[in-house]
Amino acid sequence: MKRRDHLIAFLLHHFWLLYPAVILFSGAELIAGAALMAGLLTRVAALVSVGFSIVLMLMFGWQGATCIDEWTMAACNLAMGATLVLAGGGAYSLDNVLLKRNPGSADRAWFRWLSGSLPLPLTDTAFRNLGVSVLTAVLAFNIGTYSPPADRNATLRLTDVNGRSFSLKLAAADENSRVPGRQAVAAMIA
Repeated sequence: MKRRDHLIAFLLHHFWLLYPAVILFSGAELIAGAALMAGLLTRVAALVSVGFSIVLMLMFGWQGATCIDEWTMAACNLAMGATLVLAGGGAYSLDNVLLKRNPGSADRAWFRWLSGSLPLPLTDTAFRNLGVSVLTAVLAFNIGTYSPPADRNATLRLTDVNGRSFSLKLAAADENSRVPGRQAVAAMIA
């Protein structure tokens, strides 16, 4: 039995823990989703959403048709949340309203990192490297939780706009494993 199966079985046998956990998780998802829709502290809300996606993908993994909707929604939400962490909120976000009311916030690094109305305080090269790293992590996690590579040693190759190549090597630890914690996932820059 897999580790996540033990957790789910434990919660099902201890309903008094399952019920408040579901209520708290759902409430936190609702708050993070509302903050994302309003554009309030966009990057923080997106990071929380990424965390929820990772938890859901680890819990459900790829279990075929029985949990296809949970895994696919979490996989899409992971990619969208990662994009919002990098890009921030739009022109009509509450982050921009806060910035217009207090223009001095633009000089504070914490405001740039937590909200989404201003670009991250990074150089172009650092931002590109962060973007490629986030893309690589999202792809590795999605591929790793979907299924083990069929040939047990798969390589994903990416090339950035400057022609630099990145290789992502995946190797499954055992045939039944679909959780990255049980797979050796290593990103190697060529």
